[in-house]
Amino acid sequence: MKKIKTNLLAVLLSCLGATPVFAAPYVSVFSGMGFPGDREFVNGVNMKLDNDPLLNGACGYKFGTLRVEAAIGYEKHNFSNGTPNGKADISFRTLMANGYYNFDALFGMAPYLMAGSGILSTDVHDATGTRYDTQHNFAWQAGAGMGIKAASHVTFDFGYRYLKPSTGKGVANGLDVNWEGHSILAGIRYEL
Repeated sequence: MKKIKTNLLAVLLSCLGATPVFAAPYVSVFSGMGFPGDREFVNGVNMKLDNDPLLNGACGYKFGTLRVEAAIGYEKHNFSNGTPNGKADISFRTLMANGYYNFDALFGMAPYLMAGSGILSTDVHDATGTRYDTQHNFAWQAGAGMGIKAASHVTFDFGYRYLKPSTGKGVANGLDVNWEGHSILAGIRYEL
């Protein structure tokens, strides 16, 4: 796990290494609330996940009205149904490549649309602390938001994102499972 976190951090930091002359590099940090949909298994069982906080971080480049970035995210949701030992939790880690289109600013506020794709990793821990095998699935996301300029290099960012992993296998039971997530985010973006 420590090696994975180190590799993800190295990927994010490496994107700041060589800056094209016409691009403005930036870093951003977000926190918010994740509202996951039920994990729906093919046998008809639904796993209801609690709404819980999440974190995201990114680094990228701004090219006029366009932005591209590499982003990592983490969220953990508790659940209690369908577990033999009572309460358990499921965590999701994402590594995504995102693209943004920023509309013209009006009174320092610039709306944007975004889309991205990448990898979603899933871990489940039961009430005893037992960790099941990690799974990796393709995932895509789309969203919209508003950037509010606070200073020459600082923008406050507020947005919504929809996350959809490909159909995967239930970590504990091996059954096909569908899932989707919604999140409301607030963060800060700093242009270097």
